[in-house]
Amino acid sequence: MFRRCFIIIAGLACCCPVVAAMNSAQRVQAFAALPDWTGFWEWNAIEVDALSGEPDLSKFRSVISDTTLYGHPPYNAAWDAKYRADTAAMFTSGKATASFKNCGAFGFPAQMSIWGSPLQLLTTPEQTVILFERFEARYVYTDGRKHPKKDDLWPTTEGDSIGHWEGDTLVIDTVARKAGPIGFLALTSLLSKEAHFIERIRKVGANALEDRLTIEDPVAFARPWHITIGYRRVAGLDRFIGYDCENDRNPIVDGKIQIAPP
Repeated sequence: MFRRCFIIIAGLACCCPVVAAMNSAQRVQAFAALPDWTGFWEWNAIEVDALSGEPDLSKFRSVISDTTLYGHPPYNAAWDAKYRADTAAMFTSGKATASFKNCGAFGFPAQMSIWGSPLQLLTTPEQTVILFERFEARYVYTDGRKHPKKDDLWPTTEGDSIGHWEGDTLVIDTVARKAGPIGFLALTSLLSKEAHFIERIRKVGANALEDRLTIEDPVAFARPWHITIGYRRVAGLDRFIGYDCENDRNPIVDGKIQIAPP
């Protein structure tokens, strides 16, 4: 019993320097140097109708430009031919309509530009976590670590992200994203497992964020794809309410939004 207590006390003693380091003056200064990204942010490419919750399609043309994730990727000849064929087949079969009803996770990079779906950025000196209402999260490590070695790196829907700060700009390097479609509306925009992503996120106004994303894919692309994603601060939102498309809290009845239960 005495030996067990001694081990516990010794363990706590060993932890004390770690705790002290976590709250050191140097770390406090590092926190103070981080930009203020508090609050919730939403993609600013299109407005969402307050009554129906649907996007204003009158502005959809700007959404499908080649500088957004919903534009035409800069494919090489072979991949471009497949993209055009798949796109034509999707709209002919009606699968494009079905994609609006996707209840699952979107993954990176699609999750960064979904209308009516806010995100939150939590920054610390060691990492930034990007949270989404569909229970997804991106972890961007800014403590100086590298990507895992090849044998420990496997593709996921989010990929592996590390980053560093250049002034008030967070520079993110992402690899090991699963091969396949970008997702949501961009179902035919495919990326290979070799895709490499560089983001530069910064505040461009009191209520505006910008993510400049470059996608390099040596297998699929003829050149890098440069995309700009803008965000506006969401007014009047003070917490996440988990998204559940199978249990809609705000059904639309006779063209009017309702609150369930009555």
